[in-house]
This record gives sequence, structure tokens and C-alpha cells, in this order.
Amino acid sequence: MLASEVARAFALGQPRRDLVEVARGAMGVVFRLETDKGRFAVKRLFNGPTGDESANLALQLAALDAGVPLPRPLLSDDAIVVQDGSLAWWRAYEWVDGTMTPFDTPAPKDVAMSIAASLGRLHSLRHREGDEVDGWFLGASNADVVTALDVAETQGIDVAGARRWLPTLAEISRRNPTEASVGCHNDPDRTNVIVSADRSAVLVDWDNAGACYATCEFAGALYTWGYDGDDATKVATIASMVEVYRSTGARFEPTGLEVFATTCSSWVNYTLNCCEHLADPSISDETRAFEQPIIDQLPNFAVTVDKLEHILELVPA
Repeated sequence: MLASEVARAFALGQPRRDLVEVARGAMGVVFRLETDKGRFAVKRLFNGPTGDESANLALQLAALDAGVPLPRPLLSDDAIVVQDGSLAWWRAYEWVDGTMTPFDTPAPKDVAMSIAASLGRLHSLRHREGDEVDGWFLGASNADVVTALDVAETQGIDVAGARRWLPTLAEISRRNPTEASVGCHNDPDRTNVIVSADRSAVLVDWDNAGACYATCEFAGALYTWGYDGDDATKVATIASMVEVYRSTGARFEPTGLEVFATTCSSWVNYTLNCCEHLADPSISDETRAFEQPIIDQLPNFAVTVDKLEHILELVPA
């Protein structure tokens, strides 16, 4: 039984039942593991170890010490990522009870404030300042955009809308700021935040965590968590998020669209991956189903530059 192998790998006790799938992301599947020692979150990784697990763990532990709500990573004999008998690779974490905020539901204001506080505490650490930023966050070329959309078009996808908006976002993605990198979560998305019973926003899925630009990460959070509801709500929420973020000691003084560079880079690069996967016979049906919403938006997705500019207008001096 797979539950037994995973529980044994992390010394988590005797399983009471099989693993229960609770979430699926781009990098793996999360399961609930219930044993005689309690409940745990275990993640089966699609690609195995990346080689930077120790640095990733150090950032998570530093964030915990700084008061950032996140599930404590669990180790086995000092290993962060372990292999079970079925040749799958796993990570384990404390279990967190709570709910997620759907994309089509406005984020509650207290949750948005909790996100701002968490990112402020994380960025204020200046953890491993100056480390190299992964290329995923450093932009996409227009040539790559054209190539990926050509692939999608050969698979019968209408990409007319995407040909209009993707090059603009790709251009913004290359406007990387001049600030030094710091330890960032790198994906504070709706699917990576669990709202606990006390309304704390618990940041989960730290697989991508590492060096990036603090102002860019917070700007992306304003888009994801603050740009909801009517105009009055947007004004109030974004102003409050910025105030909370700055109160932690973190700086946020945007000067232009370059603060959205890493957000645009992630959007564009993930979209290009999904397009290229359409012609790749090795991609599983499960992955195709997960990526289908990205493909579905290609015909009509609107350029969001006007929204990004509006957010900048709402940031208090």
C-alpha cells in the first residue's frame, strides 16, 4: 500500500487508510495521509529532486521563525525529498485545516491583509539577498511566443486573441527591476493559500520558493488578492494591503509596469508550456486536463495591462 511506504519514508506512523488526493498542481499531487500519529500533507512530485532542497528548506524555516503562517516541512533522516518503493518522490508537511478562495470569488479583506503581512515578513528577512533568480521569472521572448502559438494552432486551437495580448505581456516580463533578489514564495496564488479557522492566510506549496524580486511578488499579490469587487473596494483593499506590507518594514515604491515583470513572466511561460504540450505525446491525460483552462482562454483572453496600470494608480504614496 502506497500510504505505508510514504509513512515509513518520513517516520509518520502506521496509516489508518489509503492516501486521499486533495489537490493537484503543476509540480505534483498533494494527498492527505492519516496515521496513528495524526494527519499529514504529502506531495508526490512529478519531476523528483531539483538539487536546491536544502536552500528551499532553510527559507521555509526562516519564514516560520519570522511569523509567516505555513505548514512546517517534515524531514526523514535529514532528507527533504524522499523516494518510496514505487520510485515516486515525495515531500511531507504538517496538515493544515482550512479552505481556499476560488478565483471567481472576491478575496475577503482580512485574508488579503494576512497575505500582505506574510509577504512583508518574508521579504523583510532579505534571506540570501542577491541569489540568482530562476530564468522562469526573467522573461519570455517574442520568438518563443510565436513558436508556441504556432504549435497550438496546428492542433486546431484559435489563438487569434493570444497573438494580440501575449507579446505585450512578454515585453513587460523582460523589464526586470534593478533591486537585489531576496527569498520569495514565488507563487502566492489562490490555490496556494489556505484560510484557517482564525482567518490566517497559510501559504502552502513552497516548491518554487527561492530568490526573486520582493516588489514584483507583492505587486502580483495586489493583482491576485486586491483587485476584486467594485472600484471603491479595490481602492480600499489595495491601499490597506500596501499599508500592512510596509508596516512590516518591507518597501514598496513602484515606478512602472516593471513591478509586474515576474508575474507576466510566469503567466507567459506557463501559457507557452501548455501550448507546446498540445503536440507532445508523452504528456499524460491528467496533465492535459489540468492545463486545459489555459488553452481555453487563448481565443479571447483580454490584455490585462489596463488592470496593471490601474493597480499602480491605486497604490498610496
